[in-house]
Amino acid sequence: MNSTKKWKKKVRNFLNKHPQLMWIKKKVDFEKNLKPKLRKQLEFKSNITLPSNLSSKKILVPLIETSHYQYLQILIVAKALQLRGADVKVLLCGSRLDGCEIKNSRTQSKDPCLNCRFNAKEVVPLFQLDTLYLADFISDSEVRSLRTSAYKIADFYPEKYDYEGIDLIPIVNDSVVRFFYGKLPDNTQKIKSVRSQHLTSAMISCEVAKRINRSFCPDIIFNNMLYSYSAWAPYSIYFQKEKKSLFTCSISAFNFKAIVLNSMELFISNSRYEKFRGNRDNYFLNDDEKDELIKFVNNRISLKTNIFKNANCFQGNQDISAELSIDPNKRNIFLFSNIYWDVGLTEKGKLFGNVIEWVLGTINLVKNDNKCHLYIKTHPWEKYDSSPSSKGIDDFIHEKYPVLPKNVTLILPEYKISPYQLFPHIDLGILFNGTLGLEMLLHNIPVVITGLSPYGGVGLVHEPESLEEYKNILLGKVLPLEPSIDEVNLFAYFYFIKSLIPWTLTMQAYSDNFKGFTFDSLDDIMPGKDKYLDHICNCILDPENTIVEGWE
Repeated sequence: MNSTKKWKKKVRNFLNKHPQLMWIKKKVDFEKNLKPKLRKQLEFKSNITLPSNLSSKKILVPLIETSHYQYLQILIVAKALQLRGADVKVLLCGSRLDGCEIKNSRTQSKDPCLNCRFNAKEVVPLFQLDTLYLADFISDSEVRSLRTSAYKIADFYPEKYDYEGIDLIPIVNDSVVRFFYGKLPDNTQKIKSVRSQHLTSAMISCEVAKRINRSFCPDIIFNNMLYSYSAWAPYSIYFQKEKKSLFTCSISAFNFKAIVLNSMELFISNSRYEKFRGNRDNYFLNDDEKDELIKFVNNRISLKTNIFKNANCFQGNQDISAELSIDPNKRNIFLFSNIYWDVGLTEKGKLFGNVIEWVLGTINLVKNDNKCHLYIKTHPWEKYDSSPSSKGIDDFIHEKYPVLPKNVTLILPEYKISPYQLFPHIDLGILFNGTLGLEMLLHNIPVVITGLSPYGGVGLVHEPESLEEYKNILLGKVLPLEPSIDEVNLFAYFYFIKSLIPWTLTMQAYSDNFKGFTFDSLDDIMPGKDKYLDHICNCILDPENTIVEGWE
């Protein structure tokens, strides 16, 4: 670390310990740089006549936190929806939640709510949206009562706890693992404390969802986070039960300048793909589409995509066959693991409840077969992400197997081996649900998945329904699937290219260093001004008549 970085880190650490000084610094920077620009961009330049065919939909945006840069992307889409006639209400935390994603084991600030509080006070009002706070729906005394209940529940911590028809335990478990970045401490009292905090948050979220539904009765729930953690998941579960429409707007590492609408929908249903395919004149890709897909694939393999260049997690030039002692005469099975505490993975389990069960279960099924060799490549982001794991998959493996079976080899992030270097040596690829499986299919590698995946359910991969079937696939007792390459190409084009809607409102969607929007004024986000924004809004306001992937 050079001297400038060291100095900046020291200043940041000092300010984190002195919240009042941090607030002053943020205020000065904001008033000088960002506020003047946002004021102009979030006002009209001219007298605007609103179109006559405005929507009458009521939209709730349970934004909750305003620390992650994505909150600005959500707010500008919410503003665009308001300009198209929707009645939009934005819900913020207001430092009400005991447990949230911002409060975690690595939070150094004495005031972890400072960024959210500052942005809620200084930035959000510039959007002129109707803003609500959790405190508008739940009193201090009710929160204290919920804390007491949460502490008692955490004390005996059941496998299931129903609150307002919602099982809170999976939500809290995900939140607690996320709090510790995968490494739960030996101190059971500390775990109990964090569980209690997230139980309280989950119950608050349940109560607020119920009360907002009574007072506002939204038609649509819209945000970037809806399905995970104690701050958001209760809203999605509650409003799904109430038959409301849910929409998420997510970023994607496949394209830094695009967004994905309703990413969870791609995991649980093939309806989007079937709708996309049914709307095409040709079942096969045309030459331009093939070229676009080939360019995407080649950029990934050559590590030229932004996500790989920024992370610097692969070297791509090792003689991995010798390094890993790969025997071509054996059945070489390669398992590519997820970051097990990642967002929403428990909702995507199928044959196994979670990633750890899957990895350990796979080892157990093959460990006594000397005709096959299992290579487990742990996720590079466990080490090289901005939020690396405190406990990785390899730690869980070594806890279960202090001495690895002879036919099991770990490929750790430190080796900096690209998954694409492994492709020529793979007889069978195994994934929980990762999209690397789709890339393997493009290279004619048979794939088995054990969780919910976007490319599941369309006959491209093995999807075992039992452990016995899974074992037979692993050991080669089941013939490999040979899907049509045309079907594989079409699905890959749908998922990697068409499900990503171009994003034009900020410099980029993924990893955005926000310095203002790309437009001059609200005039520029009115209907008819930006076809991609129009499409996003149409998907949310009129989903029955809009094909999400039909943005061209």
